[in-house]
Amino acid sequence: MSTFFSRRKISILSVDWDYFFPNVDDYDWTHNEEGSLYFEMIWSLRPGNARLGDPSKVAVETVRPDRKLLDGFWGRTVKMMPWGLIVAESHADLYRVVIESIQPARVEITNFDAHHDAGYGMKMEPNCGNWAERFHKGKKLDRYELVYPPWRKDDPEGKLPRFAKVIDPPPARRYDFIFICRSGCWTPTWADREWLEFIGWWKREKYVWNHKTAAPYALKERSPNLEEANRISRQMREDFEKLTRQTTERLEKEAKLQKVGKES
Repeated sequence: MSTFFSRRKISILSVDWDYFFPNVDDYDWTHNEEGSLYFEMIWSLRPGNARLGDPSKVAVETVRPDRKLLDGFWGRTVKMMPWGLIVAESHADLYRVVIESIQPARVEITNFDAHHDAGYGMKMEPNCGNWAERFHKGKKLDRYELVYPPWRKDDPEGKLPRFAKVIDPPPARRYDFIFICRSGCWTPTWADREWLEFIGWWKREKYVWNHKTAAPYALKERSPNLEEANRISRQMREDFEKLTRQTTERLEKEAKLQKVGKES
């Protein structure tokens, strides 16, 4: 493959699954791709996580894909079959696959993403937050177009590097390669069935699907699933309400005892 593309410029459609989700800043979440904790294990604690400032809204009910963005996405975005389909867990894999396997002369990338991935001030090995910057510094990047989700208009990331151009969703184009990543540190396990449906759209193109490059983990549904997450959320809410009642009763009892002590 590297010989075939070594003198060519290739176009890549890059889609981060987090593009389809609402702003999660109010839940004060974080991520780390160095271990399994944030990909799956920690999600069993998050379904009942209440929104800061509005405890009536919890994660499992709020952090769900935007169906307006999701439905019909591929038909609106892709024209004709690509040469290759890549399904990954992390966006860092895009840089690795292109540099190590495809090895083109130059790349032009259209990236649907909630984050610009163009540096964030990090000076380290290629990762999910700086892969676009690495393409640029390696003199491989011919064009980098960034398509943000609609909510970014009210919550922008700030000044972007010069090489990153923010655009509205373009009309359907032909791309040489399609890259899709789940970004499991950011996106909840209870939306994984929709994730599998999203990437599964490509099954209609049998050659593309059967010859895809895919990380096995990214093709699996994680735990907790939606039903489990709803159960966890209900239990967390019940436990919180019980603790609140017990605390209130204890404080009221202590207040009464103090009042009796003062009167005596």
